Amino acid sequence: MKVSNGIKIAIANKPLCYKTLFSRTLISMILTATCFLVASIIINDVMQSEAYKEFIQFMRTFIKNFVTLQDETNANFASGLNTHLSAIFEVVKSRLGVVITVFVSILLLIQIAKFVTSLCDYVVAVNVNEHMSSLRHAKFFSTLIEHLKPAIKYSLYCVLSLFLYNVVIISISILLFVVFIQFAGVYTLSIVLAFVLFADALRLTFVGMIPAKMVCENSNVISAFRSSFKGLKFKVMLERFISYFTMRIIHIVVTCVAATFTFGVSVIVTIPLFSVAYIAVRFVDYYTATIKKYYVNFDNIVVPKELRTKGEQLLNEVDVDA
Repeated sequence: MKVSNGIKIAIANKPLCYKTLFSRTLISMILTATCFLVASIIINDVMQSEAYKEFIQFMRTFIKNFVTLQDETNANFASGLNTHLSAIFEVVKSRLGVVITVFVSILLLIQIAKFVTSLCDYVVAVNVNEHMSSLRHAKFFSTLIEHLKPAIKYSLYCVLSLFLYNVVIISISILLFVVFIQFAGVYTLSIVLAFVLFADALRLTFVGMIPAKMVCENSNVISAFRSSFKGLKFKVMLERFISYFTMRIIHIVVTCVAATFTFGVSVIVTIPLFSVAYIAVRFVDYYTATIKKYYVNFDNIVVPKELRTKGEQLLNEVDVDA
């Protein structure tokens, strides 16, 4: 119910999906370009080294011998490759200070990109709430200006919390990979992926309603974070966990299948659609928990049973503010 309504709300907000696609594409292009410029510092050093030039010559010789079916050099390919890669690694190691600077700079650029993306996500959250409460659709940029202060606070929360979360999850994932690779083989990747999906769904179970509480209740990010834990019963937690876990599975399956049959072109549709849908599911969860009616689209209004018991006249009181 929550997942299907969240996806339907996203589909009903096609202009919002287009704007999300544009903003994320622009951010990704700028991030990629700046990261490449920063990384080019060490890349240029490596490419100008003798070790790299010898590696290129080695690969050319290997390809030539492979094409002409000469096995003399190919027989020693593995050992030769290891030797040349080790030499390149030594070049990188000799410039460790530059490598660390480049790594930290790229990490900082990624966090800046995450900050800007979270600003856009907050605007999407405001627009999703407007749609669900009154079918109103505000302009993207003007909404950002109007809600700039809470959007900045939300973005800072996302950058800090997700950075710590990712560090922990990546560390545990690496540990699981090292432990299970010894006896699980290729199935280790499935085990690690299942853990990542489980951890992400669990995270959203506890903090998924933060943007909804900030937008609908004008709460600050700290209050919204604290209230997300209040009164959580096991049944409610289980329902939320299943909703978020199901959403992740649907996202992965749809994206992979669509990308396979369209040679990757489908991501133009799936990225913005699911970006909006994830936020919509969080608002559906909030509206359900707070027992509020909401619009899925113009012809579909969800009225909780707790409100329907107050009388059949309720439906006559529902106004559409288009």
